[in-house]
Amino acid sequence: MLKLFVSLKKTEVMLQSSTCLTRAPPTIMAGETALPVVDKFCYLGSTLSSNANIDDDITSRISKASKSFGRLTKRLWDDRGISLSTKVDVYKAAILTSLL
Repeated sequence: MLKLFVSLKKTEVMLQSSTCLTRAPPTIMAGETALPVVDKFCYLGSTLSSNANIDDDITSRISKASKSFGRLTKRLWDDRGISLSTKVDVYKAAILTSLL
């Protein structure tokens, strides 16, 4: 029989209200442990926020793509021995995937 183990250190609660009213954050207990309530968290590479605003997600993706681009400066972009088509392929695979 398979058992499911949940890490209470990593478990968080986020409320997305369907109304514009401000509510008190919920108190959700897992056994004796109260789970922390957060306004945003990362799920499968996307940043989700309680107010359904995507600004944090866009900022995060741009930052990841910028870091990936910068790390390839010396090894790829400045190397004249690598063809332009190879550089474009790496750009599409490494940079655009993290951005989009």
